[in-house]
Amino acid sequence: MKRLTIAGAAATTALLLAHPASAAGDWPEEQLPPLPDAGVLHTAAAGGGSAWAFGITLDADYQHHSLALHRGQQGWEQVPTPDIGRINAATAIGPDDVWAVGDGTSMRWNGSEWREVPVVARPGDNTQLHDVTAFGPAEVWSAGFVWSGDHSRNSSSVQRWGGQEWSEVALPDLGVRSELFGIGGTSPEDLWVAGSKPTDLGPDGRFGGLLLHWDGERWAEQPLVEIPGVHVELRDVHALAPDDVWAVGYHHPGSTDRSPVAVHWDGTRWTLAQLPGEPGQLNEVVAGEDGLWAVGYAPDGPYVLRYDGTSWRQVPAPVPSEGEHLTTFGGAVVDGRLLVVGVEDASANTLPYAATHIG
Repeated sequence: MKRLTIAGAAATTALLLAHPASAAGDWPEEQLPPLPDAGVLHTAAAGGGSAWAFGITLDADYQHHSLALHRGQQGWEQVPTPDIGRINAATAIGPDDVWAVGDGTSMRWNGSEWREVPVVARPGDNTQLHDVTAFGPAEVWSAGFVWSGDHSRNSSSVQRWGGQEWSEVALPDLGVRSELFGIGGTSPEDLWVAGSKPTDLGPDGRFGGLLLHWDGERWAEQPLVEIPGVHVELRDVHALAPDDVWAVGYHHPGSTDRSPVAVHWDGTRWTLAQLPGEPGQLNEVVAGEDGLWAVGYAPDGPYVLRYDGTSWRQVPAPVPSEGEHLTTFGGAVVDGRLLVVGVEDASANTLPYAATHIG
């Protein structure tokens, strides 16, 4: 098994940054439409002047239903969708062509309405698609994993929309417990997927960060990203160029204590980047006009990092109202500014949350 081992304290922590007393002024909250039920936003997508946010609502019977919000000239509004359950990721090709994927299926916006588009589903298994990227209307790719019906095994899955239907793209043998969470690239012939898989299957085996590259014909598995003594999981990947790719996620020792991870591809190899030493996990990395943003959450609320081409630094995050708690799961760059989405837990309800960085 190929492995990339990162050792030393510098590999896991660097550069402690102080928090200002308040960052609310840099993060005006988006005015979202009221909902009859509790809700959460998991992801956002933007393109062609269009902005979307997706997640779920939770009804009185604790059943969750798909949620799609669109920001137009009059602000945010809820848009009816097929109820495909949890929506995990989305990508906007243009204002009249948007894809969203979730647990077991997908849906597509045609400028007028959302329509469900079935994905490849193995009989008796549970398919979960966790990310999606597009290079054109007939070149859409999604990544996730498949649970067996008895939950005894799970295996990674990559699917491609070629204009007529989804088809599964064969992967190398990654074992019985591999999972993919992120997909991105510069073209259909330069594509990366990111996730995790066990370093070994023994009782003391840990998970390493999984990365594979597709060159248009075949997959090349990279050395696992490993940090001694902890599990590593990569949640997203974003390519700026064939020799400039970032993947983000988190590591943990087997408990809920998580610390952020970012690795960089320079065209030859992956290396671990130095990050602020605060606890947290990164779920998504997106490109802005003047650098990269990485979005996730920490025990005390939102967690946002910014890369200026030289180093990653923590950005003062949105501040919740008194007595409430914020969690951010993802984001997108809209009109040059970072939009983050998540959930605000209040004493009376759980509400979808979105805010835009203006600093």
